[in-house]
Amino acid sequence: MNIEQLKRELSDLVLLSLDGQLDDEQVARLNELIILSPQLREYYLSCLSVQIGLSSIEVQDSESYQGFNSDNVLRDIVEAQLAVQLDDSNEIKVPEIPQSTYQRKAISPLAICHVIGAIAALVAVAILLNVLGPKEIDRNQIATSTNEPEEKILAKVIAASQLEWFHGDKSVTVNQSLKEGHYDIQFGYARLKTNDNVEIVLEAPVSFELVSDSLMAIDQGKCSVYVPKGAEGFKVETPNASFLDLGTDFGVEVNDDGSELYVFDGKVAFYPGPKTTMDKRNFELFQTGQAGRVALEAKTITSVDFTQNKIVRKVPCEYEFIVKKTAPVAFWRFDEDKSEMALNSVGSHLAYKGLYQGNVEFGQGPRFGDADKFSAIKLDGNDSFVHIPDLQQYISPQYRGYSYSMWVKPDFVPDDSNVEDKYYLFVGYGRYGHLLISGEGYITHQFIRGGSVDVGQPYDIQKSVEKVKQGQWHHVVVTAEPNQEKKLYVDGKKCGPFVSMEGGGSICKEIYIGNIYKDSISYKPSSHDKSFKGDIAEVALYDRALTEKEIQELYQTK
Repeated sequence: MNIEQLKRELSDLVLLSLDGQLDDEQVARLNELIILSPQLREYYLSCLSVQIGLSSIEVQDSESYQGFNSDNVLRDIVEAQLAVQLDDSNEIKVPEIPQSTYQRKAISPLAICHVIGAIAALVAVAILLNVLGPKEIDRNQIATSTNEPEEKILAKVIAASQLEWFHGDKSVTVNQSLKEGHYDIQFGYARLKTNDNVEIVLEAPVSFELVSDSLMAIDQGKCSVYVPKGAEGFKVETPNASFLDLGTDFGVEVNDDGSELYVFDGKVAFYPGPKTTMDKRNFELFQTGQAGRVALEAKTITSVDFTQNKIVRKVPCEYEFIVKKTAPVAFWRFDEDKSEMALNSVGSHLAYKGLYQGNVEFGQGPRFGDADKFSAIKLDGNDSFVHIPDLQQYISPQYRGYSYSMWVKPDFVPDDSNVEDKYYLFVGYGRYGHLLISGEGYITHQFIRGGSVDVGQPYDIQKSVEKVKQGQWHHVVVTAEPNQEKKLYVDGKKCGPFVSMEGGGSICKEIYIGNIYKDSISYKPSSHDKSFKGDIAEVALYDRALTEKEIQELYQTK
């Protein structure tokens, strides 16, 4: 629901309030609207000012008319609503809205006509200014109809992955519009966008209902909701709770035990209890990084640990499914735009965490089918990179081989002017070797012969069959068997030679993505060692050697 619709709803509730006709649910809704934004609070006071002006209309019997002349009631309401604020604990204080207690007696028909005429004029002017704008009114568009209104379209599917869901007997696909009603997703993921640009990601199995532009009900399952500026006030209802957006990015999970809320950014008002019995004046405010739950039969909210990856916020792609099926120990997706930390998206997000160094920017990674586009890091070639320190606390000392995979898109092509130059993609200190683009333009894997970490040992290399292409995504995988046999795959093609090395490489202290380490026992950078310039995405690390079948499956999802 946009701001103009909210204003019209607010003005209707103000009129009812002044007439003493608000029921409890309408009082709660008026509270919600006033909480929602300073713009609505200002509009609310403007509505009251208009009504105070109307109170000066002369009637035949001023003593018998106890409605709009009740200045004390109006003053009380204004003062009460000006008190709506956040205290130091960021808890919203919402005083009760006073109700006028007068009983209207006989009123002059002329006065009634004046009041109704003035209100109608205000409404007409507001509609013309806010909806039609300065354009002339087309009289041909003014018509009445006795036909039943059609079901309203409330949202559109804008992304999906492995989606199996039904509305009645009709399958719903990407780019299809959704009308109000109940839906069930049996398998997969979907992203919806409402008429007000609210975006909802749903993870199967999930059962939900699109109720209106500003309301969705979810009976079972998980969803995340992103509410942009101007669409504040979106609400998610569950069987035993309601969540009112106050300009946020949040997630909801509903299961047999109750309902949970996770606030990724902004603020959410958490109302415990089912819609039919809950006290809408009773809620708690949750902010960025907070989570809470209410048990199925409970009426109180308890705090729970906030988990970043608990609720899916993007529609995962086929590539992600395959990566996770192959069980990496770390998977960096670089979706933390403007963050200082690259989080691991499998297992504990605090394990294998990386730190962005230098001028790291974020762009779009490769596109896989109808899923959401995920991020890529954009490196400027001037000492910008990702550093993953302290790996020894995570990597098992029992060596079983290893693999790592990634997508790379160079913003340059070496011109053969200096074939000794090296542009680093992935470097491990003590394990993983050096993955780079050579001065000749080939993706190259180099490693110390014999596994020695002594300074000055010669290197063996493997390189791609073809040179890299500027502005094009390339898929790269490096594997090492337990017997130290190493292999390089670029765009699905196996590259040789495949050197068997005995011993060494069983430990690793740190990883650099996009650069060479600056202080190392085994390697001292030279003027030919350079940072990578371009994009890197979907970096996965394994504690075993991937099979050729797994590598081909990863590449073929491009």
